[in-house]
Amino acid sequence: MIRFSLLFASVAALFVSCASSPDLSRIDIPASGRCPALVTVSGSAEEGGTLNRAAPPAGIKRMKTEEARVLVAQYEADMNEYLAAGNYAAALDSFNKAADILASLKTEPESASTIRETMGTALKAVRVVQVSSPGDTVPGKAFSRSFAIKVTAERDGVETSLAGVPCAVRYPAYREDGSVEDGSADLVTDESGTASFTAPVPATSGKNTVSITANFPIRDAVLVEQLRQDGADRALSVSFVHGVETVKKSIPTTIAILDYDKNGKPLLSYSQTATKLLRPLIQKGFSRIGMADFPRQIAAGDEEKLIAAARAQFGGGVQRFMYGTNRITSLEQGSDGQWTCTMSVELSVWDFVRNEKTYMTTITHTAVGSSEYAAMETARNELAGSLLVDDLRYNL
Repeated sequence: MIRFSLLFASVAALFVSCASSPDLSRIDIPASGRCPALVTVSGSAEEGGTLNRAAPPAGIKRMKTEEARVLVAQYEADMNEYLAAGNYAAALDSFNKAADILASLKTEPESASTIRETMGTALKAVRVVQVSSPGDTVPGKAFSRSFAIKVTAERDGVETSLAGVPCAVRYPAYREDGSVEDGSADLVTDESGTASFTAPVPATSGKNTVSITANFPIRDAVLVEQLRQDGADRALSVSFVHGVETVKKSIPTTIAILDYDKNGKPLLSYSQTATKLLRPLIQKGFSRIGMADFPRQIAAGDEEKLIAAARAQFGGGVQRFMYGTNRITSLEQGSDGQWTCTMSVELSVWDFVRNEKTYMTTITHTAVGSSEYAAMETARNELAGSLLVDDLRYNL
């Protein structure tokens, strides 16, 4: 793979040049034979040594620009061979060694743009896809399977699985007090290009995210910026839903939500939002749950009187009381004739046994419809029938 004759020739030229008079085209190279890393994208990079690859001669502190160009060309040749073989980790290692030399030159050779373009094109063809995503679990129970991804690249019309790719994981980690913080882990893809992460057993309910990102260490600032501008980094990461549902689904519960019309007036006779919330909650496993009407108490805004009225009506038959409002905050027709409706739900949860408010949430949602009525219906269906349902089943 490595052109030994070229390397020995360049080494010989280096010793000759050291004996000659100083030249303004010379550059400084650290005694270690390596230049400091410029940029690291998505993590740290290690200078992994591999036999039979071009390397700057050890102990040589000064070299001419032409001699540096020869070494860069050899690294580029190595990079191209590794890319052709599907070994992107080794290819990037060769590119980084070339980039270290280029970074120390006062004037880059014309070949610098070529090696960057080749490596950039290769990285833009890399894709990270999900191959395994577990369903929801509950506190204290492990997920049914791991969160797994596969890293592939397309080159010359052929898709190749990439082995040895470092990957960074971000996941919800649970503190002793039950709160959640960001956790991190490192993975490496196997021979099939796959990497799997087994999440810790969740301690509390909640809906969070696990992300796995192909963590290519790039030490060339120019290429880093090019990839960012092209948005190539977005294809290198995938996100999973980390869903942990509440186990508190059988607590006797009653819902009371007051709707307001487009003019801000309370609708005292019927709660569409409560109705649209109830059915999907039952479908998601909630039981012993129903609706109650306290429109005037909710409209009055006196929470203490509302709780007292609910307690008097329920007696000991209800433990959990969900109550709140749904208001239309915006309803407009656009120039295209479409209507846009924005609704905002404010919901609180009171536990009569604990005699305290245990949860509260505010959700705002916007939807579009062909008519005023269609926009309002779509907004209410999506807000109450989906968003609010998920909020409650993951957070109660």
